[in-house]
Amino acid sequence: MACTVAVEELIGQHYNDQLKELLADDPETHKELLKTLTRLRDEELHHHDTGIEHNGLKAPAYDALKWVIQTGCKGAIKIAEKI
Repeated sequence: MACTVAVEELIGQHYNDQLKELLADDPETHKELLKTLTRLRDEELHHHDTGIEHNGLKAPAYDALKWVIQTGCKGAIKIAEKI
């Protein structure tokens, strides 16, 4: 569950960044996309919360594990943005 917490935290932040950009651009034009991204973000945050409920934060060396996982995820996001 520690992996779930780390991944979903970062993915939730990534969705929030995308939502902010779309809201700043033109909320009406992006209405349906905003609705979809909000739903997907909320699903990811639910997974995050489930991981916490199952003691994901209590994993041995959680902070180090979180750093490794989130660094890898950030790299994957950067690559995906370039493609």
